Amino acid sequence: MDSHTLLLRCSAGEPAKPVYIGLDAEFGYKGSTSAEAIERGILIAIEEINKAGGVLNGRPLALLNEPIIPCRRVVY
Repeated sequence: MDSHTLLLRCSAGEPAKPVYIGLDAEFGYKGSTSAEAIERGILIAIEEINKAGGVLNGRPLALLNEPIIPCRRVVY
């Protein structure tokens, strides 16, 4: 297999796997809108970056925002 065949096989394969960006924000406080504003800003940036071709040779960005139980304090 020559280098041109290898290049064509790699570029015609599966879609590029996303690069995940994690968001650790507090969404549980009533009346607090900062987490939602940050999330919207990240989503707008991700959309713009993906429309421009993504990152790392064409990989799309994706937001990873899993609900978690926040730690309120540390007990020693």
